[in-house]
Amino acid sequence: MASAKANQAHRASKTPAPGTRGRSRAVTPVRAATLPAEPPALARAGLTAPARLAAGAPVLLIVAGAALAATSPLPTVTRVIGVVLGALGLALALADYLAGSTRRLVRALGTRPADPTREARLINLTEGLCLGFGLSEPQVLVIDDVAPNALMLARRARSARLIITTGALELLDRMQLEAVLAHELAHLKRGDAAAAAVAMRAFGFAALVSPWGARLAERGVATEREALADRAAMNVTRYPPALADALEAFAEAPRVRPASLPPAVARITAWQWCAPFARRPSDRSRSGELDLALRIAALREL
Repeated sequence: MASAKANQAHRASKTPAPGTRGRSRAVTPVRAATLPAEPPALARAGLTAPARLAAGAPVLLIVAGAALAATSPLPTVTRVIGVVLGALGLALALADYLAGSTRRLVRALGTRPADPTREARLINLTEGLCLGFGLSEPQVLVIDDVAPNALMLARRARSARLIITTGALELLDRMQLEAVLAHELAHLKRGDAAAAAVAMRAFGFAALVSPWGARLAERGVATEREALADRAAMNVTRYPPALADALEAFAEAPRVRPASLPPAVARITAWQWCAPFARRPSDRSRSGELDLALRIAALREL
């Protein structure tokens, strides 16, 4: 009898309630985040072979110098060369570390912590998106500048800094702001921010003293990182027009480079902002302007 009652209950559970025939059944909601877990910094973030070689160059110099010095117990030419190579490797490692340090760059950007009252919407949107991405919440920082833009700096997820200008907070509506924040968090999720940090460390000193060094750092990461971050952001927000509208608003702004940026910091970070900008104020056109147009067109097709 118990078996008969169980079968009857099973049939009742499969029988639609009166008045519900023909209606579609409820679908179990899927998780918003469809991206895999955070990858290692160098494995999936698209760091190029020259950038990896440059990142390891100081260590190679130090090891080679130590090996040469150890093989020559007397002060011969070989030992002198080894000492010089080791010293050069140490100096280069220190210079690159200081030039590409995330903490130093954050201080140079002139940021402040997001105010829980004035920037409550920013903090709330970031918290919700981090849940969707499966990320720990980064430190949210604000630059008081009318130029609308956003930036993610992170060597590791636990020390990530999400930076946005007050110009972007004032210009964008809620959905557009959410899309821009999702784009920056996608860089963190995919490992793009970690790869950029490695590239800045690899070419940090050269980037600070020369625009060509900054260009080498930019070419040290995958060229499609921005477009892929756009797609990853859309996997969470599910509304491509919001990011397209935000990028159009950035493109139409008088400037997207914060005025407080020192020239050296502007050179090394210009290509990492959501809307890339020219490395020098004298440049006639903004670096990445075509990239913005292509990204907007791609988002309009989604």
